[in-house]
Amino acid sequence: MRTTSLFRLSFSTHSISRIAITLVVLIAGLDLVGWALDIGLLKGIVPYSTPMRVITALCFLISAAVLACSQGEVLSRRKVILAYTSGIAISAVGLLTLMCWLINLKTGHEWSSAM
Repeated sequence: MRTTSLFRLSFSTHSISRIAITLVVLIAGLDLVGWALDIGLLKGIVPYSTPMRVITALCFLISAAVLACSQGEVLSRRKVILAYTSGIAISAVGLLTLMCWLINLKTGHEWSSAM
């Protein structure tokens, strides 16, 4: 009886993580399609709200890919290095974005929303 409840718990957390990864990939992918085809509805949920930036969607895709690769019992050395490298890259993007926001640096993305 105990082993079946542990199996159900393990199966449910695995399936929940797969659903979360799929949702992140779907949202980020739709955002990138919206930017590529200039579809305002896909760039953001509400038409006149601030749309998700392309770099944010790319970071979401990288995060989802790393999480999908790290599923399983045993992680290889390559997967661990990939996870660390991706984490450092995403953190660097976040820090650079924060620094640009703090010093009010125009990166070019702001010009596209003004037109």
